[in-house]
Amino acid sequence: MTNRDKMVGKALAAFLFASVSSVAIDAAAQTSTDTQSAGRLDEIVVTARKRKESLQDVPISVQAINGKVIDEQGLSDLASLAPYTPNFSMMQAPGASDMFFMRGLGTFGSGIHFEPSVGQVFNGYFSTRSRLARTALIDVSQVEVLKGPQGAIIGKNTSLGALNITSNGPTDTFEGSLSLAYNFEASEGYESQAILSGPLSDRVRARVVVDYQNVDGWIKDRETGKTLEQKEDLTFRGMLDVDITSSLTASLLYQYNNLDRNGKTREIIDCFPAGLLPRTRVTGQDLGFDCSLNGSNQTRNVQRASENGPVLDIGEPFKTEAHVFGATLDWDFDSFSVTSLSNYTTYDTSDNFSGDLLPTERVNIQNNESYDQFYQEVRATSNGDGVFDWIVGGTYFNGDLEFSQFFNHLFANRGGPIARNEFARSNTESFAGFGQIDYQFNDQFSITLGARITNEDRTGAKAQGPTTIYTPPANLLDNPLPVSPGIRCGGGFAACTNGDATAITGKITDTNVSYNGSVQYRPDGDNMFYASFATGFKSGGFDLRGAGNAANFIFPNEQSTNYEIGGKHNFGGNFRFNWTLFRLEVDDLQVSTNDPVFIQQIVGAAQVHSQGLEVDAAWAPTDALNITFSGAYLDAKFDQFTSGCFARQTVATGCIAGQFAQDGLSPPQAPDLQTALSADYTVLMNDDVDLVFGGTWTYVDGFHTALERSLASFQSGVNRFDASVTLRGTTAQNREWTLALIARNLTDKRVLGFCNTSSLSGAGALVCSHEETRFISLRAGVNF
Repeated sequence: MTNRDKMVGKALAAFLFASVSSVAIDAAAQTSTDTQSAGRLDEIVVTARKRKESLQDVPISVQAINGKVIDEQGLSDLASLAPYTPNFSMMQAPGASDMFFMRGLGTFGSGIHFEPSVGQVFNGYFSTRSRLARTALIDVSQVEVLKGPQGAIIGKNTSLGALNITSNGPTDTFEGSLSLAYNFEASEGYESQAILSGPLSDRVRARVVVDYQNVDGWIKDRETGKTLEQKEDLTFRGMLDVDITSSLTASLLYQYNNLDRNGKTREIIDCFPAGLLPRTRVTGQDLGFDCSLNGSNQTRNVQRASENGPVLDIGEPFKTEAHVFGATLDWDFDSFSVTSLSNYTTYDTSDNFSGDLLPTERVNIQNNESYDQFYQEVRATSNGDGVFDWIVGGTYFNGDLEFSQFFNHLFANRGGPIARNEFARSNTESFAGFGQIDYQFNDQFSITLGARITNEDRTGAKAQGPTTIYTPPANLLDNPLPVSPGIRCGGGFAACTNGDATAITGKITDTNVSYNGSVQYRPDGDNMFYASFATGFKSGGFDLRGAGNAANFIFPNEQSTNYEIGGKHNFGGNFRFNWTLFRLEVDDLQVSTNDPVFIQQIVGAAQVHSQGLEVDAAWAPTDALNITFSGAYLDAKFDQFTSGCFARQTVATGCIAGQFAQDGLSPPQAPDLQTALSADYTVLMNDDVDLVFGGTWTYVDGFHTALERSLASFQSGVNRFDASVTLRGTTAQNREWTLALIARNLTDKRVLGFCNTSSLSGAGALVCSHEETRFISLRAGVNF
């Protein structure tokens, strides 16, 4: 992006911040007669505090995205949703975990040892792992992005925020829909979905959803001609609601996900001189890398099925199979209700990829991950009709993780690292009790106080052993091929490590009290001001990657404190304006970086703060026109953190004895400014057909994508534009239909995601993934 483009983006963003504030002031000054021809905004109901409340009554910073908007814009997952939610971002990275960031902070590092600091709640069921964040957002009622710690009500692993996702449920009347999409350019391919919902009897209702996607990605592999990442995903969800009595309802859920993908959306964008990194003897240019950001790579990932078996080009397969079971009981009494949520989630993931990105294989890595969790919550909630409201409850959580990595290559070829097998496992068990009260002194003043006490026990173990090195046939001495991991030590953790005898082990017991409080002032029925504080918590963990040693196997827990003042305002029913000023402080933020030689994680803890302003507005000036705006100004800084130096870093730029003190510098994924402006205009063609024109502009300021702050990994500020045209109508049989053309990122910008340094090719290089490029989709659907 040119300096002129960046200046234009910042100027537009500043203008919009000022304009939205001006509109709010003007709206407040208008009389009711001024809004006679204005449109109306629908009320937004959220469940961020485990009860149904108007967004305008909740004294926390929440951005709610309606499922209809997600569907209309073709947003398939959280990664595609993130650019439209300022101060929230998601990065999908090769390795063992994906990363969430809230207000410029997040658990940076893709190792198996990390759980995100942004919790995930799906239909009330809490999850600690990030793997299932890659699943499709199908048949969603609403996504709520809760910014800041949510420790008191939602619980652990919410030290930075939470995502609350609610699906559509069974309906009292029969309905269904069919939809089909074909995507062009990025993510080219087909998407299809079918939904059936309705009553099975007077007391039983059901809903079934099937979603299938078969699409390519946006990185061209010059060796194979394929466009990566190729994705074939299948999702099935079944839901059943049963009225056991007039006051007791049971809701059952089963969801199946099968993610079958191949290739990575990453490329080498910078190459280093030979010898700059240890064990590097050539340059990337010597190996044929183009060393630039251009949407392509040249990777082959090949294996032998056995020691002397055939050579197989397997690509880079990523597979996840997941099952989610849920049972919710709601029992209504005169003045309160009791809710029980029971959930069991299990998934298996295999991730096989090239470690060197070479067209002739040198390093092949396979990660295998199995995870099971059980979650139980019981709570009682007042009905919200009195001056004193309350919620009290308890939770139990148990999660088991097993992980293995097979790191395959020929020893000493171009000075490579020692080959190895890794095995790790961990167990987490936690109990928690929580409560919150709301007391209304009068029509204007009220307070909220909440707390949660959590006791968590964790055990972990890891071991590493050498990989069997075979002697390749003579004609392959210059092109050694790794053996398929299927013939390795196949007995799992115990068989490959003689039980725990050769393993590093550890145990953690954490007890934490998280709390929150707020004061609300309502001068009238349309305005609410609040001041709040909240704390969050994530327990310590285990460095489950690499050989390591017992001394640094355990890393400490993470704790956060958040302060906010804000306001929520309605003007005439057609303009809504919400704002929040915040400061978030985190002790021992859990982060890690890659060792570029041995591809193991170096875990650290950082003291960091984030502060700024968030704005969320919606305006319906007429029945035909709707405008929304979200923006965030952010100032995030490390207070105390030391990392390794980035490639080419000098003493003058802060590299002292191989260490880089980042105190006072911004963390990765922390742009100073983010905005998202959307508008749609409806033209009535006749009584049964209308035409909707939509457009979105987003701007994100420059930010770092690597913890080491490599110069090449800095993403400069970028403007992106979307557009859509939708024709929709109703048939004579009263069936609704739609035909839409959707375009995202029209100017085809490449925005960096996760970057890390690697030397596994024998040359030092910076490897980066990047977000979706230009996406165009033709979509058709019918409801019946």
